[in-house]
Amino acid sequence: MRCQKTYLADGHCKKGVFGASKWCRWHKIIEEFRADLSRYPKIAAQGMMFASSGFAYGAGYSLWMYSKQGAVVWGILAVFLIGSSAKYFADGCIAQDHPFSQFALWGQLLAFGLAVEVTAGATLGFYLVLHYSEGEGLAGELSLPSFLARFAPSLLTAAIVLEVGVSVRLLVKRIFFWRRPMVNSFLTIMIWGMVGTALRPIWMPPEQHLKFEQKNKSISESPRVPSSQSDAERRRADNFWQPALGDHYWTPLIAAWVLGFIVAEVINKRMRSRDRAVAVFRATVWPSFPVCYGSPLLGAEGARYIMVWAKAQNSWLFVAVAISINAVAATLGTIAVVRIYLANLRQSGSSAIGKRERRQELELFLRIESPVPGIADTSDRFVYAAHEIQLALEYSGAGRIEAYGKQDDYFIIQMAGSSAVSMFHALRDLLANIYIAPGSFAVMRYGDGSQERMIEL
Repeated sequence: MRCQKTYLADGHCKKGVFGASKWCRWHKIIEEFRADLSRYPKIAAQGMMFASSGFAYGAGYSLWMYSKQGAVVWGILAVFLIGSSAKYFADGCIAQDHPFSQFALWGQLLAFGLAVEVTAGATLGFYLVLHYSEGEGLAGELSLPSFLARFAPSLLTAAIVLEVGVSVRLLVKRIFFWRRPMVNSFLTIMIWGMVGTALRPIWMPPEQHLKFEQKNKSISESPRVPSSQSDAERRRADNFWQPALGDHYWTPLIAAWVLGFIVAEVINKRMRSRDRAVAVFRATVWPSFPVCYGSPLLGAEGARYIMVWAKAQNSWLFVAVAISINAVAATLGTIAVVRIYLANLRQSGSSAIGKRERRQELELFLRIESPVPGIADTSDRFVYAAHEIQLALEYSGAGRIEAYGKQDDYFIIQMAGSSAVSMFHALRDLLANIYIAPGSFAVMRYGDGSQERMIEL
């Protein structure tokens, strides 16, 4: 039996069903993860994308350090971060519940990310437990406060082990569907045992801890001594940021990035949802990612040049200026994204007008199910959907609604315009984000109505 997942324009998943469910393995994974993520605020999806970009940056930096120093620990860390980035990116895509998020690819990417993260993370955790001094080398790159620096290797190893433990449980329960209480208990005991092993140096007596450090230093040398080329790269970064922020510039840079990202997200979401149809809001989710990610970077760069021009050196002032520039960039970027989308809709609608086509019709037959999960009044829901469809058609210029109403077991929406295909394409995003019961379909009528095409929704 084939997977029951359907896409717009009569698209179907071609994989076989998994077990007794109506989905294939990958769509079953997607649906279960989406059900779990639905309990979190919608901003959580953006947070996952933010985490994915952070892990991707960390993987690139780790590969660069591995190429400069040749230390094995950097290579293992890079693979671990690549898996984490893939996992959180797939999670963010699944949580969006966008037409682009329905493909089985995201379930496969999630499984790949979990497998890579678990394998590389377990290897990295075991390696750091055996080579404490190399953990010091990694922790030294984080520029932690002095009160954390002493125990940074242990805390870093414990964090990696804990992340791997969470991913192992997801892999066993959500990917392999092995859901036995005994396995869950065994994994929990194993995870906390490994975390306790990683944190063991913290509660050692000072004398024993000193002997422990000396023993590990004799086993392996710390990779903290960079090459001359690495020194040159670091000096260039210092020369760029120190005039505006002084020697300790990482903390204000991270603060400007995180706060700027939050401000950009709020601005972007409010501007796209203000006086806009749901179809427009949904369709501009993915084009908005460069705006939300790029605006904080632009804000930090701009703030640096302004601070240097003003001959000022203050972290608080830098963060304030960076957020201000970021807000302006996010506002302009969001305006551009919405205008470009609407312009493309108008262009696709007007391109069919000049072809001197006869009147064409599009009818939606939306099957009524009672009761609809989470919806108290189905008639209000369909009327609201008709209003959204009217707005989408007005934005695109593709056509208009002539009538709508309930007939037997269907709510029928009749539309007319110069091109039935253009009308259907203008409604793709909207139809993908409303609840459509099985058995619903659309009918395109061409010319005098003698030619028809039915599309399953």
